[in-house]
Amino acid sequence: MRTSKSTPDSPPPAYTSTSRSQPPPRIHVVQESTPLLYPNARYTYIPPPNTTQSHYNPLLYRPLYLRPSPTIITRGRSNKTCRYTLLALLSLSILVAVFKTSFPFPPFHPPSLALPPEKAAPVRIAIIGAGPAGVGAAWALAELQGSEVEVVVVEREERVGGRMNLGVDLRLEGKMWGGQRVEIEDVASAELFADERGVVRRRAEGVLGLVFGEDKKKEGSEEVGFFDGGGFVVRMTRPGGLMGWKEWAGLVLKYGKSFLAARNVPTGTMGLFRGMVELGGKETFEGVEEWVQKAGLRDSVEMSARERLSVNGVGDAYRKDIIESQVRRQLGQGTEEISDLALSLALWREEIGGPRPKNGIKMETVLKQLLERSGAEVRLGTSLQSMKQEHVVGKKSPVWRLGFKGRGYGSEVFDKVILTTPWGEGETEYYRRVTNTFLISEKGLKAEYFNVTNESDLPAQILPVRGSNLPEEFENIHEISHVKNIFGPDVDFGAQSVFKMYKVLSDKPLSEQTMRSLWERVRFYSVQSQRAYPLLFPRNSGFGSFKVHEGVWNTATIEHVASSVDLSWAAGENVAKLIKQDIEE
Repeated sequence: MRTSKSTPDSPPPAYTSTSRSQPPPRIHVVQESTPLLYPNARYTYIPPPNTTQSHYNPLLYRPLYLRPSPTIITRGRSNKTCRYTLLALLSLSILVAVFKTSFPFPPFHPPSLALPPEKAAPVRIAIIGAGPAGVGAAWALAELQGSEVEVVVVEREERVGGRMNLGVDLRLEGKMWGGQRVEIEDVASAELFADERGVVRRRAEGVLGLVFGEDKKKEGSEEVGFFDGGGFVVRMTRPGGLMGWKEWAGLVLKYGKSFLAARNVPTGTMGLFRGMVELGGKETFEGVEEWVQKAGLRDSVEMSARERLSVNGVGDAYRKDIIESQVRRQLGQGTEEISDLALSLALWREEIGGPRPKNGIKMETVLKQLLERSGAEVRLGTSLQSMKQEHVVGKKSPVWRLGFKGRGYGSEVFDKVILTTPWGEGETEYYRRVTNTFLISEKGLKAEYFNVTNESDLPAQILPVRGSNLPEEFENIHEISHVKNIFGPDVDFGAQSVFKMYKVLSDKPLSEQTMRSLWERVRFYSVQSQRAYPLLFPRNSGFGSFKVHEGVWNTATIEHVASSVDLSWAAGENVAKLIKQDIEE
């Protein structure tokens, strides 16, 4: 067997299949925990080699240790980072506080996830009547129109105008052109736009841009005759500014200073009355007494007409012949029944002249256009039949169920109601009715009935003077007026194509016998107004409040002291302001 010789520190001989040298020692891997060094570390222990072995080489055999990977401890660095972070946050907080103090911002409210509240139903307001008071109220409520307020104006007639619009249409038989509408000016007792300071006229000028010219023409309709049964005791020209000096002289010779004293009766009172109307657009009044007191008209309302005439030096002769007839035509009452304020209004209307429209501008047109500008819903041909108070769950105040008849027949619920006429039992007793009779005749009045020679000698207006000589049929008549002529073409040029239209005011309807005694061939139409004239007696109490029930106001309360187109408009505006306050509360 051949042996190999080895030298120290030489590598071991190559192994052959015949060489059976001793294998290297088996390596044991021991794992244990060493909590003092690192509790979770794992390491391997290898025992040292046997140095007695011939193949031992100290350069090759070294104890091999699998040492644990080094643990990075960042405690110091983490503390430093936290300090920097806290310092930055503190600095930022100080900066925000200083900025917020120097530059205030509105508070921010994050959006809520709650559902928005339901939209509230609009406040419904009903206005009963489309006369000056109703249109004035609708106009004043126009600024509230929209999603929160709904205004509905209800009018019994087919046209606006209130009590002044009688809804009368006259037609001549067999005449295609003969249809005649009775206008408000045909019903009115005086010129409606005569006062330049009148509130309705100013609204028409400022809002609608209308221009009212001054008509200085003297027409036959200006002459008034006072008839006592035997003839005309006196003739006067209206307006007084168109009266000639001969006429003045004749009246002074007959009645003395009473004629001049009577003309001065309305002067001071009418100035205060205009101020009262203007107050309606500036201030708000709960009741009439407060309004009258603020206008300085308390004494005029408390004083009787007879007392005023006596104080001014107006004699009984002039009062019986002239003033009584004028007042009865204007107010349907005598001087023994009315106040000084009512007397002044009546005499002032007689002074300004007949109801001719200026530049063709008519009251119905003005009221209609102003009502359209208000934005209110208008229901014509519909009358109020019933009112009933109801309580609705969820509403603080009661509502009113109104029953209607006519166009829009049915019932509806409203939160607020504005009445412009008396409503309820007993209220109509404070009004006096009148019958309006409109007649169309081919010829004028019978001249012989009035003891004149020709028809052309008759005045355009006749006022009866009550006395023992007055015919029985004239006892209930207040006025007979020639309104206008009706012209139209006719195929037969020999036929009558010009007709005369008359108006008669009376306490009762005219009998056929009365009409035949005054006219020959005549066609007529009569309509009775139940609430034509409010009773305007002197009063020192009981003026009334505009609010008559919870949720109900009445503009007609103002008629306890006076009645006019402008005052009715002012009362409508005043009630509208009261409702605005009620809604805001």
